[in-house]
Amino acid sequence: QFQKKKIEKSYLAIVRGEAPAGVQILRGAIGPDVDSEIRIRMAVCADGKPAETWIRHMGSFGDDDWGESGRGYTWIECRPRTGRTHQIRVHLASRGHPLVGDKVYCDGGRAFLRRWDGLLDADDIARLGHPRHALHAWTLSLEHPESGEPLQLCAPVPADLLDFARAHGGGPPEVQ
Repeated sequence: QFQKKKIEKSYLAIVRGEAPAGVQILRGAIGPDVDSEIRIRMAVCADGKPAETWIRHMGSFGDDDWGESGRGYTWIECRPRTGRTHQIRVHLASRGHPLVGDKVYCDGGRAFLRRWDGLLDADDIARLGHPRHALHAWTLSLEHPESGEPLQLCAPVPADLLDFARAHGGGPPEVQ
């Protein structure tokens, strides 16, 4: 089913700033970020491979000021329609809403480089807002291998992401 692209995956993310409400399709070819000293960093670029990510706003909270990203945070449901490296992270960051805690795509990757050099410290984590990027593999939809019936698996929202939201005046994502 993976090879035939019959499996649908969804992810939960917490991003910096208040992302637009509703459902959107993010499109942008993704390839290596040739302007970055971080070799694993990808970017939306003209010569990349086509990529598409479906996203849905699931609630906003908090009021921390992230400059161009705006204020606060947003829960986002993400469904990649293609499978590019770092696709969700790249698409959201390219729209000005990087994942909370993303060492590669927040602040030009400064925290990633400091970690690489063994210098990452509590101040770096505080600037990122969270020790890891706030992305969670949430659901997996497929056909049962024997019966062929639709099957949806759901992993609960991790406690650290719920704790983050609560610490910033929010709660769990608004599931519809």
